[in-house]
Amino acid sequence: MIDKSLEDELSALALANGAELYDASFIKEDGNLILRISFHKEGGVDLEFCTFMSNLISPLLDVKLADKENYYLEVSSPGIERILSEPNHFRLSKGEKLSVKLPDKTTFEGILVDSNEDGFSIETKEGIKNFKYLECKKVKTIFEW
Repeated sequence: MIDKSLEDELSALALANGAELYDASFIKEDGNLILRISFHKEGGVDLEFCTFMSNLISPLLDVKLADKENYYLEVSSPGIERILSEPNHFRLSKGEKLSVKLPDKTTFEGILVDSNEDGFSIETKEGIKNFKYLECKKVKTIFEW
């Protein structure tokens, strides 16, 4: 995770440019530290927007993360199929098809119709199903061709 003040600044820059911050976190991959930042935008996030945002936020990161060990910056869209793990992820995915896996391996599929700070609702063939975030093992979007 990144600290709240940096997250707020990245969010403000995204909003000023017609997008929303979807996620920003440090990960270790193949021994490398990567700062992975993804943005959500109506109509989608393309390479041009990612390049623009990367150039825009790099000076901010140079100042805010000056004491951080060397890292690689990745700027992208959240992706067509992605894991949803925070309330904001659900808010930005309303209307998309989800797969919800519970700890007992029961799986539900449906369209995300609502979410709040505690949980979310999907519309399935059987009707509306409500879930608390804490009771779900894995929730992801499903893209159908």
